[in-house]
Amino acid sequence: VQERVNSSQKLFLVVRRGAPFFKLLTLWQREVNSNSAEYALRVCYHGEEGIDSGAIGKQFLTQMIQGIGSTMFPAGGPMNSTYHIQNGHFRACGQIAAVSLAQGGPAPCFLEECVYNLLVKPEVDVKNLSAESHLTAADQSIINQIREDVTPHQEMIIEHGYTGNIDQEHVDDIVQSIIISIVTRQVVIMKEFMEGLHLYGLAKIVLSNPEVCKPLFVKAAGAQDQVDANYLFSLVQPMYSTPGSSRRQVEESIMDHLQDFLISLED
Repeated sequence: VQERVNSSQKLFLVVRRGAPFFKLLTLWQREVNSNSAEYALRVCYHGEEGIDSGAIGKQFLTQMIQGIGSTMFPAGGPMNSTYHIQNGHFRACGQIAAVSLAQGGPAPCFLEECVYNLLVKPEVDVKNLSAESHLTAADQSIINQIREDVTPHQEMIIEHGYTGNIDQEHVDDIVQSIIISIVTRQVVIMKEFMEGLHLYGLAKIVLSNPEVCKPLFVKAAGAQDQVDANYLFSLVQPMYSTPGSSRRQVEESIMDHLQDFLISLED
């Protein structure tokens, strides 16, 4: 896919550092509607000097992939939102994932395996769905709570389209109805995400080689981000004063002390 990037043209974005995720996503959609997402990405952070030769674009892609994982696919599954389907947000997330893979950004490893399976094989038999095979860990937790007591979850049960009796005697019917609702919703969303992956022919590659591509989209079993001093400090985005000012020197000194403090906690 790297070889299919059109480096003769540029997809140029001007963004503000620290802007909300959906603001950045909207700017992305606007620019892609005017140009091709297959162009080489170049990013300018407003108010900052420097010409992007690719590194700033990779920084932007890293920020966006993290935002997609935490906002659009929390806990490994897609957010339950027809609004984001309607506005093309899930499709835009697929485009960003494709651009990130093609242009040196991080892999979009934010899906649970069951969700990835729906991405590569959306045809499902609704009569043979199970929580263990087709739901994320977060959704399975909700199902277990409903099995224990349906009473506190009546509103959610109705929202998922169940129209039968809501009581403990019908808990199996309730659970199966919710599983069908969750999976069919995710199928629609993952089809939108896959539409975004058509950039560079990536969707065809994923569908032809699902097992090979799985590590690009699914976090390895048992793997998790290591929360250490480096990880915590990397999340901090200070808003410094003007370079060369006395306030800037104090602020940078404070950040140095903060990093030392985090390292001392780890040690």
